[in-house]
Amino acid sequence: MADLKEIASGCLHCPKAFCSANCPLCNPISEMLRLYASGAKEQAAELLYRFNPFPELTGSLCERFCAKNCIKHRLGEPIDFSPFELELSQYPDIRIKKESTFQRIAVIGAGPAGLAYAYKRLLNGDEVTLFDRFPSIGGAIYAYIPSFRFDMGALERIHQRLLSLGCHFKLGYEVEREPAGFDKVVYATGAYIANTAGFAINEKTRLGLDLLYSLKHGSLSLPKDGRYFVYGGGNVALDCLRSLARAELDVTLVYRRSELEMPGDKEQLMLAEKEGAKLRCLTVIEKVEGERLLLKPCELGPVGEDGRRSFKVKEEEGECVDFTELYLCLGEKPANKDGLTYIGDAALGSSNVASAIASASAID
Repeated sequence: MADLKEIASGCLHCPKAFCSANCPLCNPISEMLRLYASGAKEQAAELLYRFNPFPELTGSLCERFCAKNCIKHRLGEPIDFSPFELELSQYPDIRIKKESTFQRIAVIGAGPAGLAYAYKRLLNGDEVTLFDRFPSIGGAIYAYIPSFRFDMGALERIHQRLLSLGCHFKLGYEVEREPAGFDKVVYATGAYIANTAGFAINEKTRLGLDLLYSLKHGSLSLPKDGRYFVYGGGNVALDCLRSLARAELDVTLVYRRSELEMPGDKEQLMLAEKEGAKLRCLTVIEKVEGERLLLKPCELGPVGEDGRRSFKVKEEEGECVDFTELYLCLGEKPANKDGLTYIGDAALGSSNVASAIASASAID
């Protein structure tokens, strides 16, 4: 495989760069690759930080909008900027904090959006306090992302950067009412109301996020001879799938559309299958009947308003399969109150790390 300098040198520097146009953070990727290829890595990092304060997050967790929209799809291998972000994140952000404004800012939620907003206001000279119900910063990254997919040490490095700018933290703190004594309060509380699609949550039918949290922070032990099913096609579903497959359990992903329509990271799906996971596309779980799942086949229909193919359940009898546990990964939505200022997934709905960070720039 070519080294990063060689890859950077292969950028075509398109006059209309689809990579930047489709990046939620509008990263000037072409210019950064030019600097990187010339050996000016520090200048490339300096430019990157102007658009993205946390390349250590996007470098690992972004959905690679750049590579998906690179013109080199037609000519060869598209350029994925993620590994460049990870390398450039090793350089410090040299921006200097401004003189104090004496503005006191509260940020509720220390996920990517809350961290980005806090960082922006700290550089502006404001006094910032970050609140989060978890004992660490990172929000959903800390709570749910498996450690095999993300280096959690990156969160500690971000924590130290914010501390060096004078940020105050109240971690492990549940905010029940708006904190007093602040000039502005911004909510970055995420999207955490799960879509259960009418399934009853019990000891056999659980939420995928609960599984991920228990595996990461608890002492959950699952029977090795069980048969496990994950329902959904996004990244939460794929994290559940890989976690169970890596534990050498019999696990199957059920998804109602085809593999092509699956919104989750295709690389994670490929890895899950290599690790022993099974895949049943164009299938719905019609209902849970005691110890069994009723599976029914689907067929794709026309493209809907959301840009995705619709699906229809076929009028067939279906198949009943035994199962030990079912994990629902069907999306989440925010639970917001009127009159408050929201950013990140709390404003956008369940989205992606780059869009969450970018949302911090949308408000003062």
